[in-house]
Amino acid sequence: MALSPAVTDVAASAAAPGRRPRRQVLGGFGGLCGAVLVAAIGLAALGAPAIAPHDPVEQYADGLSAEGAPRPPGGRFPLGTDEVGRDVLSRLVYGARSSLEF
Repeated sequence: MALSPAVTDVAASAAAPGRRPRRQVLGGFGGLCGAVLVAAIGLAALGAPAIAPHDPVEQYADGLSAEGAPRPPGGRFPLGTDEVGRDVLSRLVYGARSSLEF
């Protein structure tokens, strides 16, 4: 019984474990996009002290509106503030460090 060319290609790639095609490793376009996204998050986590505009745990007096609501994105706080007046962007960047165990 003869094997089809597709089966022969799969068998050949399985026989050489150190030589996997790039498409197999990244899984096509979706895998490449995922790898780029993980790399960008990793770089942001490594550079958190340089990237974060504010201290992630400090509560800012101007972080809340006069009514006590969080500030929307823009101006001094690019992603806005949370319920107690902390900068969301700084908290996200520093949170990536904890998530990735840096």
